[in-house]
Amino acid sequence: MDNLRSIYPDPDHPPKMQENLEEIKFPPDFPDEYAPPPQASKPQIISPKDESSKVKKSKLSLVLIVILGIIIALGIFYFFFMPPKWMLYIMSRRITNIKSLAYKSEFKAEFSVSNFNSPLLILKNTEKVAGVNSSEVPVDINNQEFSGAIVMNTNGQLDWTDIYNPKGSFILDSLQLKENNNTLDIASGEIRVPDSNIYLKINDISKVIFNFDLSQVKNKWYFVEQKEPFIPEDEITQEKVDKTKDLSKKYQIIKVTKRLRSESIENNLTYHYQYILDKDAMANFLADSVEINGEKMSAARKDNLIKDFKNAMKGIEITGEIWIGKFDFYPHKILTTIAIKDDLFPRGRGTLAITLTLSNINKPIKVDVPTGALPYSEFEKVLQEQIIAKYKPQSYPTTSLGGKDSDNDNLSDDLEKIYGTNPNNPDTDGDGFKDGDEVQKGYNPLGQGMMPLY
Repeated sequence: MDNLRSIYPDPDHPPKMQENLEEIKFPPDFPDEYAPPPQASKPQIISPKDESSKVKKSKLSLVLIVILGIIIALGIFYFFFMPPKWMLYIMSRRITNIKSLAYKSEFKAEFSVSNFNSPLLILKNTEKVAGVNSSEVPVDINNQEFSGAIVMNTNGQLDWTDIYNPKGSFILDSLQLKENNNTLDIASGEIRVPDSNIYLKINDISKVIFNFDLSQVKNKWYFVEQKEPFIPEDEITQEKVDKTKDLSKKYQIIKVTKRLRSESIENNLTYHYQYILDKDAMANFLADSVEINGEKMSAARKDNLIKDFKNAMKGIEITGEIWIGKFDFYPHKILTTIAIKDDLFPRGRGTLAITLTLSNINKPIKVDVPTGALPYSEFEKVLQEQIIAKYKPQSYPTTSLGGKDSDNDNLSDDLEKIYGTNPNNPDTDGDGFKDGDEVQKGYNPLGQGMMPLY
Protein backbone atom coordinates (compact mmCIF):
# COMPACT_ATOMS: atom_id res chain seq x y z
CA MET A 1 0.00 0.00 0.00
CA ASP A 2 2.86 2.31 0.71
CA ASN A 3 3.95 1.98 -2.87
CA LEU A 4 0.42 2.65 -4.05
CA ARG A 5 0.23 5.72 -1.83
CA SER A 6 3.28 7.11 -3.56
CA ILE A 7 1.29 6.92 -6.79
CA TYR A 8 -2.13 7.78 -5.40
CA PRO A 9 -1.80 10.18 -2.49
CA ASP A 10 -5.54 10.03 -1.96
CA PRO A 11 -6.65 6.34 -2.18
CA ASP A 12 -10.25 7.34 -1.65
CA HIS A 13 -10.25 9.42 -4.91
CA PRO A 14 -7.91 7.68 -7.33
CA PRO A 15 -7.50 9.23 -10.79
CA LYS A 16 -9.40 7.77 -13.68
CA MET A 17 -7.62 4.87 -15.29
CA GLN A 18 -6.31 5.54 -18.74
CA GLU A 19 -7.25 3.13 -21.46
CA ASN A 20 -3.64 2.49 -22.42
CA LEU A 21 -1.66 1.52 -19.33
CA GLU A 22 1.60 2.10 -21.19
CA GLU A 23 0.92 5.82 -20.99
CA ILE A 24 1.02 5.73 -17.14
CA LYS A 25 4.40 6.77 -15.84
CA PHE A 26 5.55 4.66 -12.84
CA PRO A 27 8.30 5.73 -10.45
CA PRO A 28 11.71 4.10 -10.88
CA ASP A 29 11.43 2.15 -7.59
CA PHE A 30 8.01 0.70 -8.44
CA PRO A 31 8.07 -3.10 -7.98
CA ASP A 32 8.09 -5.10 -11.17
CA GLU A 33 5.37 -7.41 -9.92
CA TYR A 34 2.88 -4.52 -9.98
CA ALA A 35 3.87 -3.29 -13.43
CA PRO A 36 1.42 -4.12 -16.24
CA PRO A 37 2.56 -6.74 -18.70
CA PRO A 38 3.85 -5.41 -22.06
CA GLN A 39 1.17 -5.36 -24.73
CA ALA A 40 1.87 -7.18 -27.92
CA SER A 41 1.84 -4.98 -31.04
CA LYS A 42 -1.09 -5.52 -33.32
CA PRO A 43 -0.26 -6.59 -36.86
CA GLN A 44 -0.94 -3.80 -39.45
CA ILE A 45 -3.36 -4.82 -42.11
CA ILE A 46 -2.89 -2.79 -45.36
CA SER A 47 -6.05 -2.58 -47.34
CA PRO A 48 -6.05 -2.42 -51.19
CA LYS A 49 -7.42 1.12 -50.86
CA ASP A 50 -4.37 2.28 -48.85
CA GLU A 51 -2.01 0.62 -51.34
CA SER A 52 -3.69 2.46 -54.23
CA SER A 53 -3.43 5.78 -52.37
CA LYS A 54 0.31 5.29 -51.90
CA VAL A 55 0.79 4.56 -55.59
CA LYS A 56 -1.13 7.73 -56.51
CA LYS A 57 1.00 9.81 -54.15
CA SER A 58 4.18 8.42 -55.69
CA LYS A 59 2.97 9.24 -59.19
CA LEU A 60 1.98 12.75 -58.10
CA SER A 61 5.41 13.32 -56.56
CA LEU A 62 7.04 12.15 -59.78
CA VAL A 63 4.90 14.51 -61.85
CA LEU A 64 5.77 17.43 -59.56
CA ILE A 65 9.47 16.64 -59.85
CA VAL A 66 9.20 16.54 -63.66
CA ILE A 67 7.32 19.87 -63.74
CA LEU A 68 9.88 21.43 -61.41
CA GLY A 69 12.68 20.19 -63.65
CA ILE A 70 10.99 21.68 -66.72
CA ILE A 71 10.58 25.03 -64.94
CA ILE A 72 14.25 25.04 -63.95
CA ALA A 73 15.29 24.12 -67.49
CA LEU A 74 13.13 26.88 -68.96
CA GLY A 75 14.54 29.32 -66.43
CA ILE A 76 18.10 28.44 -67.45
CA PHE A 77 17.15 28.72 -71.12
CA TYR A 78 15.42 32.05 -70.52
CA PHE A 79 18.29 33.43 -68.45
CA PHE A 80 21.07 32.47 -70.83
CA PHE A 81 19.54 31.79 -74.23
CA MET A 82 16.38 33.90 -74.63
CA PRO A 83 15.98 34.83 -78.32
CA PRO A 84 16.71 38.56 -78.87
CA LYS A 85 13.38 39.04 -80.66
CA TRP A 86 11.52 37.93 -77.53
CA MET A 87 13.60 40.21 -75.36
CA LEU A 88 13.00 43.25 -77.59
CA TYR A 89 9.28 42.55 -77.66
CA ILE A 90 9.09 42.34 -73.87
CA MET A 91 11.22 45.49 -73.56
CA SER A 92 8.96 47.42 -75.96
CA ARG A 93 5.99 46.60 -73.73
CA ARG A 94 7.83 47.34 -70.49
CA ILE A 95 9.31 50.64 -71.61
CA THR A 96 5.86 52.20 -71.93
CA ASN A 97 5.44 51.80 -68.16
CA ILE A 98 8.42 54.00 -67.29
CA LYS A 99 7.37 57.15 -65.39
CA SER A 100 10.64 58.36 -63.89
CA LEU A 101 14.39 57.76 -64.16
CA ALA A 102 17.88 59.14 -63.71
CA TYR A 103 20.23 59.40 -66.67
CA LYS A 104 23.76 60.11 -67.83
CA SER A 105 24.58 60.89 -71.44
CA GLU A 106 27.43 61.68 -73.78
CA PHE A 107 26.98 63.25 -77.22
CA LYS A 108 30.07 63.07 -79.40
CA ALA A 109 29.96 64.46 -82.93
CA GLU A 110 33.09 63.73 -84.95
CA PHE A 111 33.40 65.30 -88.37
CA SER A 112 35.81 65.98 -91.19
CA VAL A 113 35.15 68.75 -93.73
CA SER A 114 37.24 69.66 -96.78
CA ASN A 115 37.84 73.25 -97.96
CA PHE A 116 37.04 74.46 -94.48
CA ASN A 117 39.20 76.18 -91.90
CA SER A 118 39.43 75.23 -88.27
CA PRO A 119 36.77 76.92 -86.10
CA LEU A 120 39.48 77.39 -83.50
CA LEU A 121 41.37 79.51 -86.01
CA ILE A 122 38.57 81.59 -87.49
CA LEU A 123 37.09 82.74 -84.18
CA LYS A 124 36.88 86.53 -84.26
CA ASN A 125 39.05 87.12 -81.24
CA THR A 126 42.61 88.29 -81.03
CA GLU A 127 43.31 86.24 -77.91
CA LYS A 128 45.02 82.89 -78.18
CA VAL A 129 42.57 80.03 -78.24
CA ALA A 130 43.86 76.60 -77.26
CA GLY A 131 47.36 77.75 -78.16
CA VAL A 132 46.48 79.10 -81.61
CA ASN A 133 46.20 82.80 -82.52
CA SER A 134 43.44 83.85 -84.91
CA SER A 135 45.98 85.91 -86.86
CA GLU A 136 47.40 82.62 -88.10
CA VAL A 137 44.31 81.90 -90.21
CA PRO A 138 45.45 81.05 -93.76
CA VAL A 139 43.93 83.22 -96.45
CA ASP A 140 43.45 80.39 -98.95
CA ILE A 141 41.25 77.58 -97.63
CA ASN A 142 41.37 75.46 -100.78
CA ASN A 143 42.48 71.91 -100.08
CA GLN A 144 42.23 72.57 -96.36
CA GLU A 145 40.53 69.91 -94.23
CA PHE A 146 39.22 70.32 -90.74
CA SER A 147 38.74 67.31 -88.45
CA GLY A 148 37.42 67.68 -84.97
CA ALA A 149 34.71 66.83 -82.49
CA ILE A 150 32.08 68.44 -80.33
CA VAL A 151 31.57 66.58 -77.03
CA MET A 152 28.75 67.18 -74.56
CA ASN A 153 28.31 65.38 -71.22
CA THR A 154 25.08 65.66 -69.24
CA ASN A 155 23.22 64.01 -66.39
CA GLY A 156 19.95 64.50 -64.57
CA GLN A 157 16.60 63.00 -63.69
CA LEU A 158 13.07 63.08 -65.08
CA ASP A 159 9.57 62.37 -63.81
CA TRP A 160 6.60 62.56 -66.18
CA THR A 161 3.99 60.93 -63.95
CA ASP A 162 2.01 64.11 -64.59
CA ILE A 163 2.55 64.26 -68.32
CA TYR A 164 1.34 67.86 -68.56
CA ASN A 165 3.64 69.12 -65.82
CA PRO A 166 6.82 67.03 -65.84
CA LYS A 167 9.63 67.76 -63.43
CA GLY A 168 13.32 67.03 -63.44
CA SER A 169 16.81 68.40 -63.83
CA PHE A 170 19.35 68.76 -66.63
CA ILE A 171 23.01 69.29 -65.77
CA LEU A 172 25.40 70.25 -68.56
CA ASP A 173 28.69 68.99 -67.16
CA SER A 174 30.71 70.10 -70.16
CA LEU A 175 30.43 71.24 -73.77
CA GLN A 176 33.75 71.17 -75.62
CA LEU A 177 35.15 71.72 -79.08
CA LYS A 178 38.16 69.50 -79.79
CA GLU A 179 40.69 69.55 -82.61
CA ASN A 180 43.78 67.39 -82.47
CA ASN A 181 45.37 68.33 -79.14
CA ASN A 182 43.41 71.57 -78.78
CA THR A 183 40.34 71.78 -76.56
CA LEU A 184 37.99 74.72 -76.07
CA ASP A 185 35.53 74.64 -73.15
CA ILE A 186 32.33 76.24 -74.41
CA ALA A 187 29.81 76.10 -71.57
CA SER A 188 28.48 74.34 -68.48
CA GLY A 189 25.35 74.91 -66.44
CA GLU A 190 22.15 73.49 -65.00
CA ILE A 191 18.39 73.60 -65.52
CA ARG A 192 15.84 72.54 -62.89
CA VAL A 193 12.09 72.09 -63.14
CA PRO A 194 10.87 71.32 -59.60
CA ASP A 195 7.43 72.86 -60.09
CA SER A 196 5.70 75.14 -62.57
CA ASN A 197 8.82 77.34 -62.84
CA ILE A 198 12.02 76.78 -64.79
CA TYR A 199 15.31 77.59 -63.04
CA LEU A 200 18.60 77.98 -64.90
CA LYS A 201 22.21 78.68 -63.96
CA ILE A 202 25.31 79.26 -66.05
CA ASN A 203 28.43 77.88 -64.40
CA ASP A 204 30.84 78.76 -67.17
CA ILE A 205 30.60 80.18 -70.68
CA SER A 206 33.31 80.86 -73.24
CA LYS A 207 33.85 84.53 -74.00
CA VAL A 208 35.69 83.45 -77.13
CA ILE A 209 32.60 81.77 -78.59
CA PHE A 210 29.90 84.20 -77.48
CA ASN A 211 32.13 87.27 -77.47
CA PHE A 212 30.33 88.74 -74.44
CA ASP A 213 31.38 89.28 -70.86
CA LEU A 214 28.74 87.36 -68.92
CA SER A 215 30.67 87.15 -65.66
CA GLN A 216 27.82 89.05 -63.97
CA VAL A 217 25.37 86.20 -64.51
CA LYS A 218 27.67 83.23 -63.84
CA ASN A 219 26.82 80.96 -60.90
CA LYS A 220 23.50 82.72 -60.29
CA TRP A 221 20.05 81.14 -60.49
CA TYR A 222 17.36 82.72 -62.67
CA PHE A 223 13.77 81.59 -62.98
CA VAL A 224 11.14 81.74 -65.68
CA GLU A 225 7.59 81.65 -64.38
CA GLN A 226 5.28 79.27 -66.22
CA LYS A 227 1.64 80.32 -66.01
CA GLU A 228 0.44 77.59 -68.35
CA PRO A 229 1.19 73.84 -68.31
CA PHE A 230 4.40 72.86 -70.07
CA ILE A 231 2.37 70.77 -72.47
CA PRO A 232 -1.17 71.91 -73.40
CA GLU A 233 -3.72 69.27 -72.48
CA ASP A 234 -5.11 69.18 -76.00
CA GLU A 235 -1.65 68.36 -77.39
CA ILE A 236 -1.28 65.07 -75.52
CA THR A 237 -4.32 63.04 -74.53
CA GLN A 238 -4.47 59.60 -72.97
CA GLU A 239 -5.88 58.29 -76.24
CA LYS A 240 -2.83 59.57 -78.14
CA VAL A 241 -0.50 58.09 -75.54
CA ASP A 242 -2.19 54.68 -75.78
CA LYS A 243 -2.08 54.72 -79.58
CA THR A 244 1.62 55.65 -79.55
CA LYS A 245 2.28 52.73 -77.18
CA ASP A 246 0.48 50.41 -79.57
CA LEU A 247 2.61 51.69 -82.47
CA SER A 248 5.83 51.05 -80.53
CA LYS A 249 4.69 47.46 -80.06
CA LYS A 250 3.54 47.09 -83.66
CA TYR A 251 6.74 48.26 -85.35
CA GLN A 252 10.00 46.68 -84.24
CA ILE A 253 12.28 49.59 -85.13
CA ILE A 254 15.32 47.92 -83.54
CA LYS A 255 16.68 44.77 -85.18
CA VAL A 256 19.32 42.73 -83.38
CA THR A 257 22.28 41.75 -85.55
CA LYS A 258 24.53 40.14 -82.94
CA ARG A 259 24.47 38.96 -79.34
CA LEU A 260 27.36 40.31 -77.27
CA ARG A 261 28.80 39.41 -73.89
CA SER A 262 26.49 40.20 -70.97
CA GLU A 263 27.55 43.00 -68.64
CA SER A 264 26.49 44.61 -65.38
CA ILE A 265 25.21 48.18 -65.83
CA GLU A 266 24.63 50.21 -62.67
CA ASN A 267 24.48 46.93 -60.67
CA ASN A 268 21.94 45.41 -63.08
CA LEU A 269 22.69 42.18 -64.93
CA THR A 270 21.87 42.75 -68.59
CA TYR A 271 21.60 41.14 -71.98
CA HIS A 272 23.90 42.89 -74.45
CA TYR A 273 22.97 43.16 -78.13
CA GLN A 274 24.26 44.88 -81.23
CA TYR A 275 21.47 46.36 -83.34
CA ILE A 276 20.60 48.30 -86.47
CA LEU A 277 17.67 50.65 -86.93
CA ASP A 278 15.06 49.38 -89.37
CA LYS A 279 14.41 52.36 -91.68
CA ASP A 280 11.24 50.83 -93.12
CA ALA A 281 9.73 50.28 -89.68
CA MET A 282 10.75 53.79 -88.61
CA ALA A 283 9.17 55.34 -91.73
CA ASN A 284 5.87 53.54 -91.10
CA PHE A 285 5.97 54.46 -87.41
CA LEU A 286 6.40 58.17 -88.23
CA ALA A 287 3.68 58.10 -90.88
CA ASP A 288 1.20 56.52 -88.48
CA SER A 289 2.25 58.98 -85.76
CA VAL A 290 1.15 61.87 -87.96
CA GLU A 291 -2.34 60.40 -88.12
CA ILE A 292 -2.40 59.96 -84.34
CA ASN A 293 -1.99 63.72 -84.01
CA GLY A 294 -5.23 64.21 -85.90
CA GLU A 295 -3.97 64.87 -89.41
CA LYS A 296 -5.82 62.67 -91.87
CA MET A 297 -3.75 61.44 -94.79
CA SER A 298 -4.72 59.75 -97.99
CA ALA A 299 -2.96 56.52 -98.90
CA ALA A 300 -1.04 58.33 -101.67
CA ARG A 301 0.17 61.07 -99.33
CA LYS A 302 1.19 58.53 -96.71
CA ASP A 303 3.17 56.60 -99.34
CA ASN A 304 4.90 59.81 -100.43
CA LEU A 305 5.79 60.67 -96.84
CA ILE A 306 7.33 57.22 -96.31
CA LYS A 307 9.19 57.49 -99.61
CA ASP A 308 10.58 60.96 -98.76
CA PHE A 309 11.78 59.73 -95.38
CA LYS A 310 13.57 56.75 -96.89
CA ASN A 311 15.26 58.99 -99.48
CA ALA A 312 16.43 61.36 -96.73
CA MET A 313 17.87 58.41 -94.79
CA LYS A 314 19.80 56.94 -97.74
CA GLY A 315 23.05 58.60 -96.77
CA ILE A 316 22.61 57.90 -93.04
CA GLU A 317 23.17 54.63 -91.23
CA ILE A 318 22.04 54.15 -87.62
CA THR A 319 23.54 51.31 -85.58
CA GLY A 320 24.32 50.74 -81.94
CA GLU A 321 24.29 48.57 -78.86
CA ILE A 322 21.68 48.05 -76.17
CA TRP A 323 21.83 46.58 -72.67
CA ILE A 324 18.51 45.15 -71.38
CA GLY A 325 17.98 44.07 -67.76
CA LYS A 326 17.68 40.33 -67.22
CA PHE A 327 15.17 40.75 -64.42
CA ASP A 328 13.26 43.98 -65.12
CA PHE A 329 13.50 44.00 -68.97
CA TYR A 330 14.19 47.76 -69.01
CA PRO A 331 16.91 49.28 -71.21
CA HIS A 332 19.76 50.29 -68.89
CA LYS A 333 22.19 51.56 -71.51
CA ILE A 334 21.83 52.54 -75.16
CA LEU A 335 24.60 53.44 -77.58
CA THR A 336 23.42 54.89 -80.89
CA THR A 337 25.82 55.74 -83.72
CA ILE A 338 24.60 57.86 -86.62
CA ALA A 339 27.01 57.74 -89.55
CA ILE A 340 26.79 60.28 -92.38
CA LYS A 341 28.12 58.88 -95.63
CA ASP A 342 30.19 60.78 -98.18
CA ASP A 343 27.45 60.64 -100.82
CA LEU A 344 25.13 62.72 -98.61
CA PHE A 345 27.62 65.56 -98.08
CA PRO A 346 30.40 65.44 -100.72
CA ARG A 347 32.55 67.91 -98.77
CA GLY A 348 32.36 66.15 -95.46
CA ARG A 349 31.61 63.11 -93.40
CA GLY A 350 30.96 62.47 -89.76
CA THR A 351 29.45 60.37 -87.01
CA LEU A 352 27.32 61.18 -84.01
CA ALA A 353 27.62 58.77 -81.07
CA ILE A 354 25.02 59.08 -78.30
CA THR A 355 25.49 57.06 -75.11
CA LEU A 356 22.58 57.04 -72.66
CA THR A 357 22.73 55.25 -69.30
CA LEU A 358 19.51 54.87 -67.28
CA SER A 359 19.10 54.10 -63.58
CA ASN A 360 16.58 54.43 -60.72
CA ILE A 361 13.78 53.56 -63.12
CA ASN A 362 10.33 54.30 -61.64
CA LYS A 363 11.84 55.46 -58.37
CA PRO A 364 10.89 58.81 -56.80
CA ILE A 365 13.08 61.77 -57.73
CA LYS A 366 13.83 64.91 -55.76
CA VAL A 367 14.41 68.28 -57.44
CA ASP A 368 15.23 71.09 -55.01
CA VAL A 369 14.06 74.66 -55.60
CA PRO A 370 17.14 76.92 -55.78
CA THR A 371 17.29 79.65 -53.15
CA GLY A 372 17.78 83.29 -54.05
CA ALA A 373 16.78 82.88 -57.70
CA LEU A 374 16.37 86.10 -59.71
CA PRO A 375 13.75 86.82 -62.38
CA TYR A 376 14.90 85.90 -65.89
CA SER A 377 14.40 89.54 -66.91
CA GLU A 378 17.54 90.35 -64.91
CA PHE A 379 19.52 87.93 -67.07
CA GLU A 380 18.06 89.46 -70.24
CA LYS A 381 18.98 92.94 -69.04
CA VAL A 382 22.66 92.01 -68.63
CA LEU A 383 22.71 90.31 -72.04
CA GLN A 384 21.07 93.28 -73.74
CA GLU A 385 23.58 95.66 -72.19
CA GLN A 386 26.43 93.51 -73.53
CA ILE A 387 24.92 93.40 -77.02
CA ILE A 388 24.34 97.16 -77.10
CA ALA A 389 27.83 97.89 -75.76
CA LYS A 390 29.47 95.71 -78.37
CA TYR A 391 27.39 96.32 -81.48
CA LYS A 392 25.88 99.78 -80.95
CA PRO A 393 24.57 101.12 -83.26
CA GLN A 394 24.98 98.32 -85.82
CA SER A 395 22.99 95.83 -83.79
CA TYR A 396 19.81 97.80 -84.26
CA PRO A 397 19.88 99.37 -87.76
CA THR A 398 17.85 102.51 -88.29
CA THR A 399 18.22 103.75 -91.85
CA SER A 400 20.68 101.18 -93.18
CA LEU A 401 18.02 99.72 -95.47
CA GLY A 402 17.49 103.17 -96.99
CA GLY A 403 14.20 104.17 -98.49
CA LYS A 404 11.54 106.61 -97.48
CA ASP A 405 11.13 107.90 -93.91
CA SER A 406 7.53 109.18 -93.90
CA ASP A 407 7.41 110.41 -90.29
CA ASN A 408 11.03 111.66 -90.09
CA ASP A 409 11.76 109.67 -86.95
CA ASN A 410 15.17 108.46 -88.24
CA LEU A 411 13.68 105.02 -88.92
CA SER A 412 12.96 104.12 -92.55
CA ASP A 413 9.51 102.87 -93.50
CA ASP A 414 10.99 99.46 -94.37
CA LEU A 415 12.49 99.13 -90.90
CA GLU A 416 9.28 100.41 -89.30
CA LYS A 417 7.65 97.25 -90.69
CA ILE A 418 10.41 95.06 -89.23
CA TYR A 419 10.25 96.64 -85.75
CA GLY A 420 6.44 96.84 -85.80
CA THR A 421 6.31 100.62 -85.34
CA ASN A 422 3.96 103.04 -87.08
CA PRO A 423 5.60 104.55 -90.19
CA ASN A 424 3.31 107.58 -89.89
CA ASN A 425 3.94 108.21 -86.19
CA PRO A 426 7.43 109.32 -85.12
CA ASP A 427 6.77 108.21 -81.51
CA THR A 428 4.75 104.97 -81.66
CA ASP A 429 4.69 104.29 -77.90
CA GLY A 430 4.17 107.96 -76.97
CA ASP A 431 7.03 108.15 -74.48
CA GLY A 432 8.50 111.38 -75.88
CA PHE A 433 11.33 109.75 -77.81
CA LYS A 434 11.43 109.18 -81.56
CA ASP A 435 11.25 105.58 -82.72
CA GLY A 436 14.59 105.78 -84.54
CA ASP A 437 16.39 107.28 -81.54
CA GLU A 438 15.07 104.54 -79.24
CA VAL A 439 16.10 101.78 -81.63
CA GLN A 440 19.57 103.23 -82.10
CA LYS A 441 20.15 103.31 -78.34
CA GLY A 442 18.74 99.81 -77.83
CA TYR A 443 15.43 100.78 -76.24
CA ASN A 444 12.05 99.31 -77.09
CA PRO A 445 10.12 101.67 -79.45
CA LEU A 446 6.89 99.83 -78.65
CA GLY A 447 6.95 100.15 -74.86
CA GLN A 448 9.08 100.27 -71.74
CA GLY A 449 12.47 98.72 -71.26
CA MET A 450 15.22 97.54 -73.54
CA MET A 451 14.83 96.10 -77.03
CA PRO A 452 13.64 92.49 -76.85
CA LEU A 453 16.16 89.83 -77.89
CA TYR A 454 13.61 87.97 -79.97
